[in-house]
Amino acid sequence: MFFLMIGYMLISSFKSSRGISYGHEASYITAIGFLISCVVYYSSIDSQSFHEHLKFNDNVLFYVCIPPIVFASGYNMRRKRFFQNFKNIMIFGVFGTLVTYIFFASLTMLVHSYGWMTMWDSSTKTWVPLELSTSEILLMSSLLCSTDVIAAISMVKYEE
Repeated sequence: MFFLMIGYMLISSFKSSRGISYGHEASYITAIGFLISCVVYYSSIDSQSFHEHLKFNDNVLFYVCIPPIVFASGYNMRRKRFFQNFKNIMIFGVFGTLVTYIFFASLTMLVHSYGWMTMWDSSTKTWVPLELSTSEILLMSSLLCSTDVIAAISMVKYEE
């Protein structure tokens, strides 16, 4: 994961130094991750040990990855433009997040009520219904809405 983050920064700096405007850095990193997955899947590498090395650590995300993104966005922000567009920012930030939250929560509750959410039970080797409480669905929906804002911040270009 660390090397993918370094790769993201290198691709970003390479694109900006060469003036390349085709594609976003995240799409390149996704393609690299896809290629790594294909190599592991089709090679003789023990995929179980490979998966152990790539186990996701949420502490790294919350304490290492997200703070620099938020700090850089705030530091590079054009304050005059921010206050000129404050009304639009509030409309999209607050109202848009609220609408997205309601949409995610409603859709997830609908899918859950029909029993379309299943999970793989490795002990019985079968698919079993996923049981979620209403509070778990609402919490998951709020997390999805918050990441949507972070994704939008990463797309902002500061050259102007």
